[in-house]
Amino acid sequence: MNNSVLVPSKQMITRFAPSPTGYLHLGHVVSALYVHALGKYFEAKILLRMEDHDRSRCKKIFEEEIYKDLSWLGLEYANKPNFELDPEFRQSDCLPLYHDALEKLNTQGLIYRCFCSRKTLAQRLGKADTLEGELCYDNYCRNLPKNKQPTAPYVLRLRVAPGDTFFFNEWNRGTITQTPGLQCGDFVVFDKNGCFTYQHCVVIDDIRHGVNLIVRGKDLLSSVGRQLYLTQVLDGAPAEIFFHHKLVESNNEKLSKRKGSFAIKNFRESGYHHEYVIAEAINISLNRDFRRLNLENALELIIKSLEAQKSKRE
Repeated sequence: MNNSVLVPSKQMITRFAPSPTGYLHLGHVVSALYVHALGKYFEAKILLRMEDHDRSRCKKIFEEEIYKDLSWLGLEYANKPNFELDPEFRQSDCLPLYHDALEKLNTQGLIYRCFCSRKTLAQRLGKADTLEGELCYDNYCRNLPKNKQPTAPYVLRLRVAPGDTFFFNEWNRGTITQTPGLQCGDFVVFDKNGCFTYQHCVVIDDIRHGVNLIVRGKDLLSSVGRQLYLTQVLDGAPAEIFFHHKLVESNNEKLSKRKGSFAIKNFRESGYHHEYVIAEAINISLNRDFRRLNLENALELIIKSLEAQKSKRE
C-alpha cells in the first residue's frame, strides 16, 4: 500500500453531500458517520452540500428534513447549515457556474450532442438493455455531422481520451488505476431533461470548495477516474485521498434496505433517542450489536476499524 495516502500535504476539506430526493435513512447516516470519522482523523473541515441537480426528483421538504435530522444526530458542519443554507452549497443555486464550466469544455472541443438511447446503445453493444450496470459508450455520435443529426432530444457528452489513465490513493485499497475511455467512454454531463449530471456538478463543486478528502459509498468508486479526468480538463486540483465505504451488510443486503429504509424523520418524530439511530448505523456497518451509542464513540469505532484494516494490509 502506498503510505502517502495517510500523509496529506495541506489542510483537508471533506463533505457530506446528500441529494434531497427523499428522507434520510440509515444508509445515509452510515455515510455521514464515515465522513465525520475520516474528517476527525485528518482534522479536516467538514462541509454540507445539497446535491439537488436532479430537479425532477428533489423537493424542498426533503432538504428541510435533512437539516433537522443532522441537527438531531449532533452532526455539525463548518458552513453552519440551517434552513437558509448558503446558496454556494446548493447545486440548484449554482447553475451559472455549471454552464460556465460546460462552455469552457465546449471551447476546447470536448462537448458534443448525443442522440443515443440506452436501449439503442445496448443493442449496438450486443448486451441486454437493463437499468443495472454501466454501458461503455461506443462514440457513435462523436463525429456525427450536423446535417445528419436527428431532430430529437439529446444529451451532451464529454470526449474522453481513449488511453488516459488515472492513479489515485484509496484508503481501503491502496493505489488504484482507472481508464475512463475503457470504463465508460465519453460520458454525459447534461441530460435530456435539461439537467446537469452528477458527474459534472460534483467535480465543479469539489474544485470550488477545495475538497481534497472524498468519502462516499462504494458504488461511486468507478466514477473516480472520469471525475479526475474532468478535474484535469477544468484545470482543477485533484483530491488527495479517497475512501469508499461498503453499501452492503454481511448478507449482501443493501444498507438502504431493512431498517435502513425507515426514514430518520420517523425515528426522530416517534420519540427514539438519537443514540439509538447512531448505534443502528454502526451495527449495520461494522456488524456490531449496540443498543445506544453516542456520536463520539461511534466515530472512534469507525476510525479503529479502519486502522485495523490498514494494519492487516501492511
